[in-house]
Amino acid sequence: MVITTSPKRFNEWAALIQLLHEAFRYMEGRIDPPTSLETMGIEAIKKKAQDEILIVAHDEGKLVGCAFAALRDDC
Repeated sequence: MVITTSPKRFNEWAALIQLLHEAFRYMEGRIDPPTSLETMGIEAIKKKAQDEILIVAHDEGKLVGCAFAALRDDC
């Protein structure tokens, strides 16, 4: 497994969106309010990756995980 932080040439946005949707699908109908992920498209995810730290995990070249992290003054 290869984990990369803020990859410079990341271009797997569609795969990232799909991975996130699959990961959060079990929460549909369970949380109120619903996750904001449903309203986020590729451009919104790209913006989030510019504003925060994107961490991605690949296993044998396949995108298998991700995280977003943000540095904040209040914590």
